[in-house]
Amino acid sequence: MHLFFADVRTVRKAGDVPGLSAPDASDVLARFAPVPGTPVLLSDSMWPVEPLCSWFRELALNRRSPKTMRGYAYTALMLLRFLQA
Repeated sequence: MHLFFADVRTVRKAGDVPGLSAPDASDVLARFAPVPGTPVLLSDSMWPVEPLCSWFRELALNRRSPKTMRGYAYTALMLLRFLQA
């Protein structure tokens, strides 16, 4: 399992996106970017782990603080690893 946290600033710093102009890329980020700090849990094959990713998104949409979401994410990851063992 791989745990990441959404950070739009990092994407903007990365520079050009192949096939998109700078204004188009900014438009896509403005419309579809997750709330900063939203946890994203991916499997070893880099697929979203459901239902956890949906739950993390719901937390972000309900305006939970990034610090709270981070704590929940690490707790959920520990539980998931325990259950897999």
